[in-house]
Amino acid sequence: MIIGLTGIIGAGKGTVADILKEKGFIYTSLSDVIREELKKKGSDITRENLTSFAKELREKGGPGVLAKMLSEKIDPNKDFIIDSIRHPKEIEILKENFPDFKLLRVTAPLKVCLRRIQARNRENDPKTLAELLKQLDKENNDNNQQLNNTIDLADIEIRNDGTIDELREKILKIL
Repeated sequence: MIIGLTGIIGAGKGTVADILKEKGFIYTSLSDVIREELKKKGSDITRENLTSFAKELREKGGPGVLAKMLSEKIDPNKDFIIDSIRHPKEIEILKENFPDFKLLRVTAPLKVCLRRIQARNRENDPKTLAELLKQLDKENNDNNQQLNNTIDLADIEIRNDGTIDELREKILKIL
């Protein structure tokens, strides 16, 4: 089974991935493809570099280029989690390559997302609600990232606004 994860920053995609890894899923992400390419170029791995290089790759190879690159590395006979899906074309390519592919959207209220982002305290993450809204606007109004359109295409939704045990229970029901 191949499960893709999508959702806004702070919704809990990483926690969902961790729970799936406990169940034997192999984790990968479209961002990992970008990270590998940035390392080859000798560039720093920052959110800004990830975003700009992803844009560059998409301009050269089309909006589904990251999904194409990643698809070559996935064994369809194993269970995988694919994180960082941000464009509808990526879903299209993953569904073409993996007929059992399911896209899972992880949702949470904005205030909960912001609290999680603040708690993890990553250098380039938004620190205020205004900064979070600005980042979400950027991720939705860029031809290279169409996060809302991607989220809308999900096969399954998990609302992550409770405890980790409640989230785990929801995931086990889906599996």
